[in-house]
Amino acid sequence: MHPTSTPCSMPPSEVPNKTGEVAADGAPSGAAFVHPSAAIHGDVQLGRGSSVWVSAVIRAEIHAVDIGPYANVQDFVMMHVGVRIGANCLICINATGMDGCRIGANCVIGAGAVLIEGTEVPDNAVVVGGPAKVAARRDNFVANRLNAFAYHHNAFGYGRGDHRAWASAAYARAEAAECERLEVMGRRSADLIEAGARAT
Repeated sequence: MHPTSTPCSMPPSEVPNKTGEVAADGAPSGAAFVHPSAAIHGDVQLGRGSSVWVSAVIRAEIHAVDIGPYANVQDFVMMHVGVRIGANCLICINATGMDGCRIGANCVIGAGAVLIEGTEVPDNAVVVGGPAKVAARRDNFVANRLNAFAYHHNAFGYGRGDHRAWASAAYARAEAAECERLEVMGRRSADLIEAGARAT
């Protein structure tokens, strides 16, 4: 279980802090969001800032399902027992993860992808198809974290009944600031990797 995970059991209305709690600076506090139409059953762990959207189904009757921090499980996704989703992942519309799948951090699981039982997806992978295959490997941290930021804000908008949070000037400013912050983080990470390579 991720250290920032919150146990979740249905109905979605019982998910802690899903209704738009904000920090003192006006940013979302980090609580997970579950859309009221999502069906979550069994031992499901939702990481800080994760979101589960319209008509997604997560079943964990036997083995826990663990959704990492800032992961985004979009509309009509089906996740079955024992699935583990890493931090900052984007699980696109209508994707399916069967028993025991492991999805690394910063991954994009394409729309309609079918991960068969026991599929292992490495960090920073783009996965498509049925059965799903890794189509590309790249550092998706900045893009996925920005996506997670967008859905995190959208989740809190939904919690307040605001289904157009992305259309606000305040969101545009927040997104630009987050993009700049993530790009700086990405450059620092690349510099550290390069420095480490030169030192060896």
